[in-house]
Amino acid sequence: MDLLLLAHLVADGNQDAKASSAPVWATWVPAVIALLGSFLVAWWGGRRVDRQIEISKQATPPELTRYKEWLEISEKYKELVNFENVDALSKASDEYKEIEASRKAAFERAVWERKVLATCPSAFLQKRLLAISPRVITDKNFNIYNFTYSHSRWLLKAFHIFLAVVVALYIFWLIYAAIDFFGIEWAAGINPFAKNNWLILEVRVIPAFIILICLFFLDLVIKAHFETVKDEYYIRTLVIEVGGDIAISQLSEMNAVKNRLRLASMSRDVDFVHLPWGKGVSWSWAKRILSVIHPMHYVKNGFNGRSDVIWGSYKEENLNGDLENEIKGFESWEQKLKKRITGVFKKSEIEDGGRWDLN
Repeated sequence: MDLLLLAHLVADGNQDAKASSAPVWATWVPAVIALLGSFLVAWWGGRRVDRQIEISKQATPPELTRYKEWLEISEKYKELVNFENVDALSKASDEYKEIEASRKAAFERAVWERKVLATCPSAFLQKRLLAISPRVITDKNFNIYNFTYSHSRWLLKAFHIFLAVVVALYIFWLIYAAIDFFGIEWAAGINPFAKNNWLILEVRVIPAFIILICLFFLDLVIKAHFETVKDEYYIRTLVIEVGGDIAISQLSEMNAVKNRLRLASMSRDVDFVHLPWGKGVSWSWAKRILSVIHPMHYVKNGFNGRSDVIWGSYKEENLNGDLENEIKGFESWEQKLKKRITGVFKKSEIEDGGRWDLN
C-alpha cells in the first residue's frame, strides 16, 4: 500500500515538473491570438462603415447640400423683403447679414469638401479630413508629421501602443533572464557558461524575441493592407491643393522616406514614389526584400548623393517640401566626426609648429 502511494506521488511530481518546465512563452501565444482576433473584428466592422459612408457621400455631398440650402434661404429672404440691392440689404438687415455669413461659411466648407473628395479616394481619410477646418492646414504652426499620424487609423495607433507595451515587457524579461543567467552563478563564483545555462536562452529569451519580430512584421503587414503610404500621399497632395506649406526637418523626413520605401515594397500601385525596383530593373525581387529589411541602405544613398534620385521620395517635388536644399546642408555623423578629427589634427599641428603631416 505504501509502495502504491509512493508511485502516485512520484507520478504527480513528474506531471508537476513537466508543467513547470513548459515554455513560458506558450502562455503568450493564446493571449496574442485573442488580441489580434479582436483587432480583426474591429477592422472589419470599420471597413463596412467606411464603405457605407463612401457610397452616401458620392450620391449627395453633405456640405454641398448645406450650401444649396443657404443659397435658397438667401434668395427667399430677398423675395420676402422685396429687396434686390444686396449691398444695401446687408447694411439694413442684420438678419440678412447673418444669412450671408452662413452662406459664405457653407461655401468654404463645400469647396473644402470638393477638394477632399477629389484628392482622397480613401473613405476613412475623407471622413477624418472633412471633420476639420481647412485653416488647420494653412496655419503657420502646421506640422505635416503630427497631422499625418493623428489622422491615421485608430487600429494602427492601438497596435503601436500594444507594441510599446510588449517591447517594455520584453526588456524587463531580458533583465530577469540576465539576472537568472549571470547573477546567481557569478555571485557564487561559478561560470554560467560552464554550468550550461543555455536552456534559459532557449526557453525564455529566443522564443520571446521571435514573437516580438513577428509582431513588428505584423505591424508592417497591417499598414500595407490599409495602404497608409497612399494616405500620406493624399494628405500631402491636399496640403498643396489648399495652399499649405509642407515644412520638413532633416531627420523626420529621412525617417518618413525610410518608412515610405519599406511600406511601398509591400504595397501595389505606388507609382508616385521613386522606387529602386520595377519593370526592366534587374534583381527587382531582391531589392524589394532589402527595402523591407534595410530601407536605409537606399535612403542613405540618396541623401549622400550616391544615387540619381532619393529612393522613397515623391516624384512630385513639391510634395517633398524643401528636401533638396535640406540635403545640401545635411551632414551625417560620419562627416561631422571626420571634420572634428581633422580640426584636432590641424590644431595640434599649429601648436607643435607643423609637426603633424596630414598628407
